Amino acid sequence: ELVNVNETIAEEETISKLVEEYKVTVEKEYFSKFNLSFDEVVAFTPFSFPSANEVEANHDESTLGNLISDAYVYAVRQAEGEDYIPVDVAIAPVGTIRDSFFQGDIRVADVFRVSSLGIGADKMPGYPLISIYLTGKELKAVCEVDASVTPLMKQAQLFISGMQYTFNPNRLIFNKITDSHLVKPQNLTDEIKEDYLVQIQDDKLYRVVAGLYSAQMLSVVGEKSFGLLKIEPKTKDGLPVTNYEAEIIYETKGDIRSEVKEWYALVSYLKSFDMVDGVPTIPEYYQETQGRKNVENIHSITAFLSSPNHIALMFYGIILVLLAIIVLVVILLLRRRKKHKSRLK
Repeated sequence: ELVNVNETIAEEETISKLVEEYKVTVEKEYFSKFNLSFDEVVAFTPFSFPSANEVEANHDESTLGNLISDAYVYAVRQAEGEDYIPVDVAIAPVGTIRDSFFQGDIRVADVFRVSSLGIGADKMPGYPLISIYLTGKELKAVCEVDASVTPLMKQAQLFISGMQYTFNPNRLIFNKITDSHLVKPQNLTDEIKEDYLVQIQDDKLYRVVAGLYSAQMLSVVGEKSFGLLKIEPKTKDGLPVTNYEAEIIYETKGDIRSEVKEWYALVSYLKSFDMVDGVPTIPEYYQETQGRKNVENIHSITAFLSSPNHIALMFYGIILVLLAIIVLVVILLLRRRKKHKSRLK
């Protein structure tokens, strides 16, 4: 007999007691180090976000992805204080999003489940945020990774704060991006306006924040693009990053210096929202997508061939060379055949 698993089933006392013991241990050994408790309410959401599975299944902008990537920017700004160097772009890959938020109270443990992967240099659970620099050309390549690699590997999908870009999934692979800009709003929750769009300069260095694992994966993206897309994370001096742990972002409170973890960045951002009935409440801004990632599913020849990047031009060049060789071979064969016929006469 199948039995529905829901709130009508009585708790098993032994298991419930064991769970409570584990909660106490986790709170004492981990959450207390961040001045947080396991069941502490950090925010309220008046709406539900899509589940982690839905986010991964859909190659499109995500409200949850927007919230997480924006949280990275906010957390770095808070951690650095007066020494804050503006973050141009923050990147959150779908592969590190393990859960979601649903209508109601959001507790510390809920936030941890969303971004619970990894370990830092401090040997504590949770990937820390790190700061790297990419050229404008590499930022465009990051967008192309999202557009072109995601259909091959769903975990590669990226959610990016600080950029707006458009891609056509029907275009040539590694040439799917048709438009990309930086976005410079006054506040993280400002809707994108024309005035906020900034042209990307290919040779300029831009500050990028991502999780430790995510940033490292950017450097090996060439393996998935057959070397066509090159992304090399750099230090603020423009030198290739050789030790990613040296780029970890820290927050100092009194005498305590601690890594800014991905999940803690999200806690900090959630706590920053305006109070409603005494609880920080996620604003309606995050109930809808904001036009950061735009999918243009157009099948026309014009859409396919317009605005080619260097990869497309190289591909088209190879095709033209092959066509020229074929035409030349055909001409030579026809001439040879003609000469052969004339000899027979």
